[in-house]
Amino acid sequence: MKITTQPLENHQVILTIELDEERVQKEMRRAARRLSRQVNIPGFRRGKAPYDRVLLYFGEETIRDEVVSALAEEVFEEALKEADLDPYELSSVEIPSYNPLTMQVTVSLRPTVELGDYRSYRREYPEVTVSQEEIEEELEHIRMSNSVLEPVERAAEPDDDVQVDIIGRTASGELFIEDKDLYLSLYGDEEEEIVIPGLYDFIVGMSAGDERTVTVTLPDDFPREDLRGQDAEITIKVLDVYERIVPALDDDLARTVGNYDSLEELEAHIAAELLRAKQEEADEEYANRVFDDIVAQAEVKYPPEMVEKWLDDMVDDYGDYVKRSLHLPLADYLRFQGSDEQTLRDSMRDQAAEGLKRALVMWELIEREGLTVSDEEIAEEIERIVADVGVDQDSVREAFSAEGSRNLIRDRLLQKKMLERVAAIARGEAPELPAADEQDEQDEQTEE
Repeated sequence: MKITTQPLENHQVILTIELDEERVQKEMRRAARRLSRQVNIPGFRRGKAPYDRVLLYFGEETIRDEVVSALAEEVFEEALKEADLDPYELSSVEIPSYNPLTMQVTVSLRPTVELGDYRSYRREYPEVTVSQEEIEEELEHIRMSNSVLEPVERAAEPDDDVQVDIIGRTASGELFIEDKDLYLSLYGDEEEEIVIPGLYDFIVGMSAGDERTVTVTLPDDFPREDLRGQDAEITIKVLDVYERIVPALDDDLARTVGNYDSLEELEAHIAAELLRAKQEEADEEYANRVFDDIVAQAEVKYPPEMVEKWLDDMVDDYGDYVKRSLHLPLADYLRFQGSDEQTLRDSMRDQAAEGLKRALVMWELIEREGLTVSDEEIAEEIERIVADVGVDQDSVREAFSAEGSRNLIRDRLLQKKMLERVAAIARGEAPELPAADEQDEQDEQTEE
């Protein structure tokens, strides 16, 4: 068997295999016997025609096609081993010659990931602190959360809450706003959502039962583009005015909101919780930036089929989203947008390539670092999820008993461990990797 390889630029190889004629002739005789059992060749019972008559009846090319079908898998395995190729997928099988019988197949190679000297990577770890201003902001939030609203019979002031009806009409009389029983805090930022210029200023000074109509020019960022910059009449009717009674910032408030004996103890708890939350956020951001840098310096090669399969998943996910949110098949939605699936795939291609690269680097890091997840860790994570759900826990637990669900949890935990490990590497705190023979022994134990 003669084998030649022709590397392609896209991590593929054209493998050309010329079979030994002696092997071909032996297989042709076997193929002829199989074919002779399927038809009646004139002058002979089924399966009894001599080889030369079968060859004459079917033609040599047909017999050789049978040889290809019979030997292809076996020949490809032998050729891949001899050529020392690690295939991801075989495609485009061709027969450029029947004599000598030659098979040609495009071999998509398994992806390769070169991480470089990632273990020498270092990144300064950010210092996390909590300022007194942040503590005071949280205390003020607690005060406001424990405040009460009391109705008052007076004009609204800038620190009040109000209940109002708001009607908006264009200059031509078109109704474009109709909000009933709307609660507003005149000191809050809801005005940004309502996008009526000066609304709170118009309300201040009005009492329950008052009604007024004002003319405003709608801003350039008004949600309806066709109304931007137009004049409109806004009718405001105040239904009720409330004064917000805010508790004092003292020990009594601390005892009200939790098991704290003093305001000082509450402040200490707030500081600790803020520091913990900021530390978690900083840790996550730090690990992701380290991983981003490792991905950027990695050299990753993969065949084009892998990107196409990644795109398949992205398009399927997008189609599911469109169906859930708009109740439309993806093809119909794209047609309404003046687009089609190929245009969508092309727009997603760069994102798919980046996602594939990140995934390949992640799994290479997991393998290099010898990271694993035990069944006990999966069980603990399932119980944590079940506890967070709170209701119908048995059904949730049963759903996670399926192999697919457990594998998803395993992958998520592996990703978490990978990010923790690269962060430790960047800080210079990662454990030493075991020697090659020790790693092989660990891998064997894991497989067992």
